[in-house]
Order: sequence, then C-alpha cells, then structure tokens
Amino acid sequence: MNNENGISKNKNFFLLVQGMFVSVFGAQCYFIAESLVVKHHTESGVMVGITLALSAIPYLIFGTLGGAFADRYNRKNIIVWCDVISALAVLSLAFALFLDIDFLVVPSVILAGITLNIVMCFFNPASRAMMPMLVDKSQLLKANSLFRTLKNISEVLGQSCAGFLYTLLGPAMLFFINGITYLSSAASESRIKVASPEHAADEVQGKQGLGAQIKEGFSIAAKVPGLLAVIIALGLMDLFLAPLMTFLPFFVENSLGLSTYWFGIMFAALSVGAVLGSSLSGLIKIPERIAPVLIPAFLVGTGLSRLFMGLSGSPWLVFVCILMETATAVIFSIRAEVIIQSNVESKYHGRVFGLLGMVMGVFTPIGMALGGVLVDLAQDRLADYITGSGIALTLIAVSFMLSRNYRQFFKVKKDESVQNDEAIA
Repeated sequence: MNNENGISKNKNFFLLVQGMFVSVFGAQCYFIAESLVVKHHTESGVMVGITLALSAIPYLIFGTLGGAFADRYNRKNIIVWCDVISALAVLSLAFALFLDIDFLVVPSVILAGITLNIVMCFFNPASRAMMPMLVDKSQLLKANSLFRTLKNISEVLGQSCAGFLYTLLGPAMLFFINGITYLSSAASESRIKVASPEHAADEVQGKQGLGAQIKEGFSIAAKVPGLLAVIIALGLMDLFLAPLMTFLPFFVENSLGLSTYWFGIMFAALSVGAVLGSSLSGLIKIPERIAPVLIPAFLVGTGLSRLFMGLSGSPWLVFVCILMETATAVIFSIRAEVIIQSNVESKYHGRVFGLLGMVMGVFTPIGMALGGVLVDLAQDRLADYITGSGIALTLIAVSFMLSRNYRQFFKVKKDESVQNDEAIA
C-alpha cells in the first residue's frame, strides 16, 4: 500500500486514476456514437431503445458474478483484462464499419455494447474493491472523492467531444480510436504495484466454488446491519434519478415553455452537480457523532431538490434544483461507498460492490423506461409528476433514516470490521 506520502504522491493510485480517465472518456464517446450509428442506419427510435435496453441486461446476469471474481482472483489483473477485452470489442466494431456491410452494422453495435457492459460488471467491483488496497483507510474519502471527480470530468469531456469527433472522423475511425484508448488504459493499470490481499491464501475461500461465493455475497449483505438497506437506498435513488434524462427535454420545452438553448443549460447542471458533489464530498468534514444522521440526510436533500424542481416555474431555480439534486446524490453515494470500503472486510468487497452494481444497473434502465411512459401519459402534468416523485423519494429516504441499523452503518468502525467472523458464521 503506497500511502506514506499521501494521495498526491501515491503512484499506484494515480495509475488507476489515469487508466480510468482515459477509458471513461472513450466509453462516453462510444455510447453516444452507438445511438447515432443505430439511428442513422435504421431511422427507428424503437431500435435505438432496444439497443440501449439490451446493453443493460448484463448487469442483471453478471453483476454478482463479477463481484465474486473480484474476491476470488487478482483484482489488478481483472481490470487490465477488462480493458483489453473492451478494446478488442470496439476494434472489432470499427473493423465491421470499415467493411461497410450494411446488415452487419446494427448487430455489431448491439454485440459490442453488450460486451462492454458485461466487462463493466467485472471491472467496477474489482476497481472499487482495489481502492482500499492502494490507499490507507484514513485517506479513502479523499481518494474516492478525487476518483469520482476526475471520472465525472472525463464523462463531461467525452460527452462534449463525442458529437464533434463523430462528425469529424466518422463512426469507424472514432471506434478505432476508442479501442486504442482502452489499450492505453490497460497499459497504465498494468504498472500498478499492489500487495496481495490478506485473504488470498485463505484455504476456505479457495475451496469455495463461484456459486457458493455469490450466495455468500447475498448472505453478507443481509447479515451486516444496515448494509442491505444502504444498497436498496442507492438502487432506489438511481430509480428516481434516471427518469430525469428522459423527461428533462419535455419539461424544459413543453412545461416551462423554454427554448432548446435552455435544455443545454439544464443538461449542463447534471454534469456540474456531479463534479460539485464529488469535490465537496472530500472537503466536507462531518463530525463522527452526527455522521449517522447527516450522511443519510443527503439523500433526503436529493428528494427535496426534486420536489422543489416540480414546484418552481423559474428556469434558474430549476437549474439550481437539478444541480443540488445531482450533487447531494453524488455525496451520498460516495460516502456510502467509503463506509462499505472501511467497514466491510476486504475479502468481501468484490461481492458487495458486485451486488450494488447489479441493483443500480437494473434500477437505472427501469427508471428511464418508466420516465418515458409517464411522459407519454402525463405530459401536460409533468410538473406534478416531478413534484410527486420528489415527495416519494423524500419519504423513502426519511423512512430509511428511521432504521437504527441503517443510521449506524454510516459510522466508520475504527478498530474492527463490521463484517466479523461471528456475524458470518
């Protein structure tokens, strides 16, 4: 663990960040270009929707399996191979587009999208579980905050440049460059030096099959007081936040009567809020005695922001509400991840984060789909729907806070892990 000189001089941590930054930029370019390619080849909104929906299925099937892999095998090797496989998938798609065989294009895009999301089911839990192996426990909050901030910046840059690069280079060359970015990321991550975790030689762990480990992951989430509630809370948060991407253009243009220019400003609030939240998460000092109440309160703030968004008729107040909704949600999620990394034993990190990724990966497309249905059914009363969803999320967040186990989970254990052997027995 390289933490003697702090985060700023932790070479291994920044190699992980460097690899993440490059691959996230490429991934954002890919997912925007993916929709454009399918749209241009089919001119079908249904096909675009099917493509995006199929890409989300891997989270349901492989979410917990990826977590079990992260606890069973070398985490650094997992993230390196994930980027190599992603590179091969995208480069194959680029080759298919270079061939310009029309009937191969859409199937190739769908196959590449599914492959990338399968890979993410293994990459995400491995990278999250590796964080405590690279930095000291006392630096986890700062490390996660910096990691998420740079990830959000990379996403914004990728989203901003994707359309321009698609027009300038064409989809085939864009996907080719995207594949090279994945290889660059793998090269950066391969240089990380990390000690083997303490559980690597655990004979019981080695004798367990993957099925038994996956089952144990669910058992861990259920037995650690408050952990399952936190995972469900994060999933429900995504369920309520995801429709914003669907209904925002209708809300801005139809409900508020604003121009497309304002839609761009409102959309920017999502990115600004994400960067603001990840930055503030590492700067806000929360006294230990009030952390079990204040950290869950950020999710309440997310619900209240959505509520006031629906009630407000002012464009700039809506902008502030979107910004605050995103920022408070990011702060809550980062703090929750840090508590999981701190309080749960390292040998279970992969499975816990795999389960979290599965829940969030499933709830997000469901939320986007429900948002589309509600827009069609209640477009004239969209502001009322937004207000109602804010009330619902606020009540859900408050109801979770009434649970003592849920609150106490947000208290970092200094001397012992929440996940002790007696609790698992």
